[in-house]
Amino acid sequence: QLLKMEPAEPEEEMPQFQDEEVKQSKVWNGIKWGAFKVYSGLEYAGECMADALGLNDSQYQWAIDEYMRRKLEEEEIKREAEGQQAEAMMGMEEGAPACV
Repeated sequence: QLLKMEPAEPEEEMPQFQDEEVKQSKVWNGIKWGAFKVYSGLEYAGECMADALGLNDSQYQWAIDEYMRRKLEEEEIKREAEGQQAEAMMGMEEGAPACV
């Protein structure tokens, strides 16, 4: 007795448009990834250019720098004067005449 083979029921085929959607999705993801990388690179280049041209500095940075320079000069002059006074005091203790 031969087994009677019944034709298998056809499997439901995936519609063709789903494959197209998958391809389009992959392409779109690739485009988004590439665009993000280009944007990141340009943003980095822009930051480097702004730093090189001094565009990230404060508008009044020159005034802040001048103030700090003068303050340091005043402190240095003050320390020198204190050092000279200390030397004069040491000289007076030893009996040398003060010439301040």
